[in-house]
Amino acid sequence: MKEIKGISTGGGVVVGQPFIYRPEKPVVFYKENVDTQKEIERFILAAAQADREILNLATKLRDKGKNAEGDILDAQRALLEDEEFYHKTIQVIKQEVISAESAVQKVSDQIVEEFEAIEDSYFRQRAADVQDISVRLIYILTGTTPVSLADLNTPLIVVAHDLMPSDTAALDPEMALAICTEAGTATSHTAILARGLSIPAVVGCGPLPVKTKNTLIVDGSTGIVIINPKPSMLNDVKKRITSQADERKYLLSRVTLPTVSTDKVKIDMLANVGGVIESKLITKYGAEGIGLLRTETLFFEENTLPTEEEQYKMLLDIANALSSKMAMTIRMLDVGGDKPLEALQSSSTTEQNPFLGQRGIRFLLAHPELMRSQLRALLRLSAKRKIKIFFPMVSILDEVQKFQKFVDIIIDELKRENIECDQNIERGIMVEVPSAALNISNLISEVDFVSIGSNDLTQYTLAADRTNENLAHIANYFDPSILWLIQRIIEGGEKNHKDVEICGEMSGDPLAIPILVGLGIRTLSMSLARIPLAKEIVRTVSVKQCHTLAHNCLKAPNATEILKITKAWCKKNYATLNLAYEE
Repeated sequence: MKEIKGISTGGGVVVGQPFIYRPEKPVVFYKENVDTQKEIERFILAAAQADREILNLATKLRDKGKNAEGDILDAQRALLEDEEFYHKTIQVIKQEVISAESAVQKVSDQIVEEFEAIEDSYFRQRAADVQDISVRLIYILTGTTPVSLADLNTPLIVVAHDLMPSDTAALDPEMALAICTEAGTATSHTAILARGLSIPAVVGCGPLPVKTKNTLIVDGSTGIVIINPKPSMLNDVKKRITSQADERKYLLSRVTLPTVSTDKVKIDMLANVGGVIESKLITKYGAEGIGLLRTETLFFEENTLPTEEEQYKMLLDIANALSSKMAMTIRMLDVGGDKPLEALQSSSTTEQNPFLGQRGIRFLLAHPELMRSQLRALLRLSAKRKIKIFFPMVSILDEVQKFQKFVDIIIDELKRENIECDQNIERGIMVEVPSAALNISNLISEVDFVSIGSNDLTQYTLAADRTNENLAHIANYFDPSILWLIQRIIEGGEKNHKDVEICGEMSGDPLAIPILVGLGIRTLSMSLARIPLAKEIVRTVSVKQCHTLAHNCLKAPNATEILKITKAWCKKNYATLNLAYEE
């Protein structure tokens, strides 16, 4: 028996046999003195075929309501039109008189080397996209058939050094019991796609001495992988698997019950969604509405920007998927950093550090026509149902005042055109950077509500890239500095009588929920799958108990101690909820 500790991405525990995925890259024989026109035509046709293949994968994901996961593949499609990759490949064919596959290999190797030399998670993910698309192109150009995980026809655990986005997207959740990789982080493309497909995964394990006939336990909740476990351990895990399945069924049967603590405090449970399909699942999972509608997914559907009318129709479709009484909070376009808007890339300057560049509200203020069309669509929707809007990545008061003035201008514009809208629409901001948290009293006085984005607040406060596997122990939202900032934000809301919500990964973490409730959060927005358990957690505890836990955590010196305190508290208070302190 051998136990390996990796990075947990969630999804529970499974037992099974491994499918060892070690795909060989297609062999490229260097060819020169070729017919350059013919090779360029071959490359163009291969690129068109690759685009169709990736679009098919992205469409399948979106058909399952996995919009964010489909966006990852869209980034690859954009490479097929990118000047640095596509046009440079054609240029190399012409200048060096070499075959299309030789040019693809040469250009991709250069780009990957450049990206991997940059200490930035965005460029590392782009390097993976370049590798993925170049391998696909070379397979097409050489006429060889790659080993595909889509061909997996027996339920097995996929073991690999790492998976490309297209590898993971091709998996059938019925056949892939789990994913176990040597590389990767909790927020890498592999982890994001695995969560979207509800496949348990452990990533960043380091060397995996796994053989085909081994038996594996992969625990996506704890990040533990066990090779050839003892019979007694296998029996225990099988019992746990059965227990988890029964508990999930039980939780889903209770989603319509009120989310009220034992001391009668109501906690609102909302969903983070990206499109119509997810919105249609809100009732099934017990969400009381949308706490975060990611409008950027509407902009990533095509390589061109959607018109005002197209945005309005898409937003109306999402609204119509909900009960008219359900909450609907819509985030303005949040792009930049690790979410570049490809439709505007050709006209924008490449930033040396996109995570500290034109992200969120900065991007919107720099593209007023884009913000204008989105605001018009949103305000038109407000005439048909009650909605709230909020702006991402606000860092200074000046940004709040500028967007407030911009909203007022658009409302006046619609009024002059006799177009109905909610002239008193609620406006908020996301608090994702320390400056906004520290200056919350001034910022919150200008808006109607705030929503905490715990992912970026953690990343920017701790100066630790949350996609970097070497920094996973630092980029932790249980760090006391994050709890102190959240407490400060909540206190700012209370003093100004404004609502404070939270919509990051932390809001759906069973260990974090009682701390957040204890600090004073009364609205949590999370991924749909996490809502049934989150609702049951609230019904199981009292706010008074949570308050005591939160203040004990605020006194702790580090994340390790906070987690120790919280896990002990959860094991005591979640006695009937086996999943709550394991996932």
